[in-house]
Amino acid sequence: MQETWDEQLADIARADTYIYFEQYSVEDVTLDKIGARYIEALIKKAHGGVSVRCIFDFVGSFELFQAGALVARLREAGADVYFYKSRSPLSMKFKPSYYFLRDHRKMLVIDGKVAWIGGVVVCESLRDSEDLMVRYDNLHIVAGLATEFTRQHKRLLDTAVIVPPLQTLGEDSLLVGNAPGIGNRFCYERLCHAVMLSEQSVTIVSPYFSLPYKLKQIIYRQLKQGVTISLITPRRSDNWVADMGREASLYRCVKRGLKVYYQPYMNHAKAVIVDDSWVSFGSTNFDALSLL
Repeated sequence: MQETWDEQLADIARADTYIYFEQYSVEDVTLDKIGARYIEALIKKAHGGVSVRCIFDFVGSFELFQAGALVARLREAGADVYFYKSRSPLSMKFKPSYYFLRDHRKMLVIDGKVAWIGGVVVCESLRDSEDLMVRYDNLHIVAGLATEFTRQHKRLLDTAVIVPPLQTLGEDSLLVGNAPGIGNRFCYERLCHAVMLSEQSVTIVSPYFSLPYKLKQIIYRQLKQGVTISLITPRRSDNWVADMGREASLYRCVKRGLKVYYQPYMNHAKAVIVDDSWVSFGSTNFDALSLL
């Protein structure tokens, strides 16, 4: 991930007008750790007159939330900083939805010229893992991602804001604007549709794997019809509980013909390729928690 971090920090340093930064996990915010480097870079740009807006997830970026002085400096520099569904641990204890309905997105948009989207988080524990983060300089795509960030920003101020399911970014590209909340299953529905139409192959790359009922039935049917379905996943992810759930979910899939390729290192990427003609990537894991 180091290369992506360095390139993102370089893009932030070149910002002239605005920076939109939406990130599930920002950790390691002390001394010269990677989280502190990001926040210091944003503080510097805000002091220089660049409009900085940040959306961090309260659970994924709890370490940053606790670093009150650092967040205060970012706000004092002029940045808008929001923590998605920030609650005290005591109130969250009795409301599981605060844990599970999170803002899992990882997005960076700068000056309407450059945008990043994918699965890369900002924490030292995943420094040596592989991931997928795409940098766009196509102005039409960048504008679409900026619009998506703005919608999420408005949702933080007004929960009645409607999140549209699809945004066309070109002749053959769609931005699926999922948002935290039961009923916002746009990624899930698009994925089910794509797998259902597969004719030859489906390749899934995900560190976590558990199938909601509808998608499980579609995969079983496609396997029975002869479609080659493969999963590329780390032997051990960064979450042993998720690993146990993955193996339980895989048992019946493997019996029906799903192929599993274990990697000896952590791969945090999330992608699905169907028939070498359709691809989905971003921050959505191939599991029930993310898809539903």
